[in-house]
Amino acid sequence: MKKTTLILAAALLGPVVWADEEPPPPPPENQKIESQERASQERPSQRRQRQMRDFFASLSEKERKELRTLQESNPEEARKVMAQQLEKYNQKIRERENFLRTQIQIYQTSDSKEVRDKAYAEIKKMIVEDFERNMKEHRRMLDFLERERYESRRKNSSAIIQARIDELTKPPELRW
Repeated sequence: MKKTTLILAAALLGPVVWADEEPPPPPPENQKIESQERASQERPSQRRQRQMRDFFASLSEKERKELRTLQESNPEEARKVMAQQLEKYNQKIRERENFLRTQIQIYQTSDSKEVRDKAYAEIKKMIVEDFERNMKEHRRMLDFLERERYESRRKNSSAIIQARIDELTKPPELRW
């Protein structure tokens, strides 16, 4: 009984008694650096992938087709043209981001309601445009994936049908 009481008291009072203890030491510096390096290595590739997706989404269907045609006929020239177009696109994006930051700063620091309302309207307009562009790109990607799945199923229709027939005609003792 005494042991049980002591164990319960230690369990209940333990956090209170040892609350003054120092927190556990931080992870070693080299471990922090490794995790930061890993994070920094992943981020640029993801950022680059997003930038390329956004860049191609910003092109019209005609521009995409022209780039594909040029890629097939003259890959080196296509790389140059794409690099030029990508640089123009990135410059436009940087200008847009700077403008957005400026509007946010104006909104946060201005005392005038009119100025704040105008900045808010600009911020909202830009965010709505971004959202609609992203939704349009998502729809395009979904359409592509649906077409791909449909084509895959159409090409493999005989195997799919045969697999379904085999599943239905299996003896009951062999079914799941």
